[in-house]
Amino acid sequence: MSDFAPRDGEVVLAQEVAALKDRLYELERVVAGLAGDEALPAAGLEVLVCRIGEGRVALPLVAVQEVVPVAATAPLPEAPIWVQGLLDLRGEAVPVLDVAARIDRRQSKVAISDQVVVCRERGRSLGLLVHEVLGVQRFTAEDARGAGEADVPRAPWVRATLADTKGFVLLLSIGRLAATSDLPVAEAPGGRP
Repeated sequence: MSDFAPRDGEVVLAQEVAALKDRLYELERVVAGLAGDEALPAAGLEVLVCRIGEGRVALPLVAVQEVVPVAATAPLPEAPIWVQGLLDLRGEAVPVLDVAARIDRRQSKVAISDQVVVCRERGRSLGLLVHEVLGVQRFTAEDARGAGEADVPRAPWVRATLADTKGFVLLLSIGRLAATSDLPVAEAPGGRP
């Protein structure tokens, strides 16, 4: 037997960890459902629409700081597959999430044409790796599908499904995406997490 072959106990522990992660994901969905989604403003919501594979996601424009080309990131040990790593953005360490990997729950391949949308939520920066930035668009409450409906399954970090003439767009909650991505807790100014 090789020194690198997993022992029976390690395999069992790995299976238990995987089962616990699946359970945590389901509990996050339940908690998000209990908290309820904030209704879209009646006057509309401006979003930055991005392409992820064949699909599209929307990010609240008020949270978007800037868009930068994809760059090398420093890996975070034991991070989930959707955590790309840390981006050095003018001296600030910004965690970067691979949105396609988070949606598909499997690792995706980064292309040189990909972009990082840097968002700021509650004083913390977060980079979101996307395939292409399509532009700014306005959606109204009537454009939302499934917001607050219990029979429409979605991840806890998807605020609503929006519809336009090109199809559906997933409106992401930056705060929930960060909170459910197993990112290390950064210290806020003053030494508090």
